[in-house]
Amino acid sequence: VRSDDITRRLVKDLYQNSFLINRVMSSDLTAGSEVMIQGLEEGYNGKSGVVLETGERFKVQVGEETLLVEPGNLVLARKEDVGAGREEEGRVCAICYDPLTEKERAELPCCGNASSTVQYCTECIQVIIERGFNGQVGRCPTCSSFITMKDGKFVVGEQVGACRMCCQQRVIVDSRWVLCDKCVLGGMFTFHYECEKCHNFQAIPHPMWLYQPRPAEFGNVTWACHQQCGDYTHWRITQQDASRVPPEHCPESWGRREEWLESIRQTRRNMGAAAGGGREEEERVEEQVEEQDGGGLARCVMM
Repeated sequence: VRSDDITRRLVKDLYQNSFLINRVMSSDLTAGSEVMIQGLEEGYNGKSGVVLETGERFKVQVGEETLLVEPGNLVLARKEDVGAGREEEGRVCAICYDPLTEKERAELPCCGNASSTVQYCTECIQVIIERGFNGQVGRCPTCSSFITMKDGKFVVGEQVGACRMCCQQRVIVDSRWVLCDKCVLGGMFTFHYECEKCHNFQAIPHPMWLYQPRPAEFGNVTWACHQQCGDYTHWRITQQDASRVPPEHCPESWGRREEWLESIRQTRRNMGAAAGGGREEEERVEEQVEEQDGGGLARCVMM
């Protein structure tokens, strides 16, 4: 038998055996099965997930992502593998990607507890709150719940009451002036909007951009037009002002979430650089003091 015939047989047997193995494994998988991913690139190998739908390609939930995976790339996961994978994922902040310790992990009242697959560090959550509504209340990066810090702990910031500005029963994010989130944003950002009816522009002290599915689309909430209409019409923010809306206050549909998270990372980097610069300045002063003391000691010895 020639060597090339042997090679072809080996390849054929290998293909048939791999097909049989894949078929046996996929037959054991049903919706709800916990699986491990094998043979994929992009960092998914060894990840655990849950089968959502079966078929020619399986729909698998892996953390916050939903993947379409060939059955041959899935195997039933052992309980210890699933637990280990989740424990490993919980050791990194989902914003800055820094390793987490129990002391550094942010214990949020809504998400990000010890059993969550997505967790955050205390420093990133503090930045979110400081950049939130008047530096008092921020939003959870996962569920968008209002959060604040009280007595060194993160707590729910959803105090409902009558806003002093709009007189509506809303979540109060500014306890000093008793203002809701929308009235605080309106005071912080008075932008210009285009009227859908007369196409004139008007400054509106209310975050009308929150009601726009996209920056270029008109919103679904009306406001009084004081230009030509004399009526309540729909509005859209001007292109120039749309770029000035902070990413943390944009609707999810605007697609600026990653820009928001990157701005938090940049803030953290700047804080680290400032802290490093402060240490360098302290070291420089200490060196100068040592030099001065050394010179004085030398003069004393000479005398």
